Amino acid sequence: MAPSKEVADATGAAPSAAEQLEQKQRDLRDAETALAAAESAMDTHRVIALQNEVAVLRRFIERLAASVAVEAAAEAREEATALDAQLRARYADKLAQLMPDIEQARLAIKAMTDSVRKCARTWSAAQRAGFEVQLNAMRFGREGPPLATLPASPIDAVTAAFWEEIDKMDRLCRRDTLPTVLAIASDTDAQRRVKAMTAAAAFVETYGKDLKLCGDLLSVFAKAGPVSVAAAAPRGAAMDDDRAFIPGEKPMPLPAGAVQSALGPSNVWEPDTEQERAERERIRRSNARRQADVARELGEEAKTVIAEREALQGPLKGRPLKGLR
Repeated sequence: MAPSKEVADATGAAPSAAEQLEQKQRDLRDAETALAAAESAMDTHRVIALQNEVAVLRRFIERLAASVAVEAAAEAREEATALDAQLRARYADKLAQLMPDIEQARLAIKAMTDSVRKCARTWSAAQRAGFEVQLNAMRFGREGPPLATLPASPIDAVTAAFWEEIDKMDRLCRRDTLPTVLAIASDTDAQRRVKAMTAAAAFVETYGKDLKLCGDLLSVFAKAGPVSVAAAAPRGAAMDDDRAFIPGEKPMPLPAGAVQSALGPSNVWEPDTEQERAERERIRRSNARRQADVARELGEEAKTVIAEREALQGPLKGRPLKGLR
């Protein structure tokens, strides 16, 4: 049910997708800043909470970016709608002309085959006469002037000419293939639409002139402009190398001082350089992230065990798990 006028006046108009996107991007920057501070302080619980908040905000931004990209294409939508009607009319017109053209081609092929059949009979008679001349000469040891060269058979000549023309027409009779769209099950309708828009825009930009697409289509694509890259970017593409440790994704960083110990002794009284302090801070942040990941994984594992036990035995209601007493 639509809200009443009083409610609409009190709450105001709903923010647009672009406004929501800007707000979520600001929230993401704030959350990432707070996450870096929590990692520096090695606050495990705070790191877990902020990591979850950052992940959720990134998903929100992906969906909002897709909605913004769809709204951005609305400016050229009227022209695209008119062009759609023109292209459909052109398709229907060419389809109506196709059947008479096919019939005309069939009649032409029939006339050609009649001529080829007549030529084949004449060629066969000439070939047989020449064969009998040679056979007679072999039997009675006769020598006479050589016969004129018999040309290639009509079938060979017609087949060669036919395939030469077919090769010329081969490209005209191939179906054009739409660009591939890589969608995943978790994509929203807007995200799938934007991925299709991105693929179509890139395809026309790359191959539009080579394929000699109609000028109206190229014009409306140029007017619509490029699709937002953020809307179609794969999830997690913006994350840097200093992200949370994921088991199996990359090697675990060495602890502070391991590299120096492996390379040789160092003077314990020598003050740290700026680069060494920055590296130590980076490793401390990375260790805090790993600790947060391990704590989160243990918590999720415990929830899974409890859920399995409840499924088998009913709600635990405070009863300790076997082996955890």
